[in-house]
Amino acid sequence: QHLCFAIQDSKYTLSAVSKNGGRLGRIDTVSMDILSTMEIEKVIKRESPDVIINCAGLISVRGCEEQPTLAHQLNGKFLEKLANVSIVARTALICQLSTDAVFSGKECGAPFNETDTPKSCNMYGMSKLEGESVLADSGVPYQIVRTSAVIGDMPYPNGRYTFQRSLV
Repeated sequence: QHLCFAIQDSKYTLSAVSKNGGRLGRIDTVSMDILSTMEIEKVIKRESPDVIINCAGLISVRGCEEQPTLAHQLNGKFLEKLANVSIVARTALICQLSTDAVFSGKECGAPFNETDTPKSCNMYGMSKLEGESVLADSGVPYQIVRTSAVIGDMPYPNGRYTFQRSLV
């Protein structure tokens, strides 16, 4: 949400997408099923974005371990669909929010940089790395941002996972 607020308060036009549409805080969102290529095509055609900042995915490490197929679909396969649609629509850039969990943490020399070879030790990192690889091989302009933890002061709607909640 904070990223959306920052964009909304800037000179840029924001088109936010969520599973069910509606309002997310003070932001109106467009409904889109990220597993449906037809819906991805429809939204990208209608919104005609210059940049797509992808925040979608299964972000719970435990959730990825318990539901590896869903992790593969949301963190990997969705990026393939998004990249393919973006190439056809000539979208300027996809910015993929990823994770430092693409590294196992067991290698010497951390912190890591762009030239280090990723090797994850859990399904979450492997599925995010799958998405990164699909994007890199797609031919669409892209940037990958690997974060270690996204922390904010606003809980997710309906009491779902938040970083703060995971600490408790």
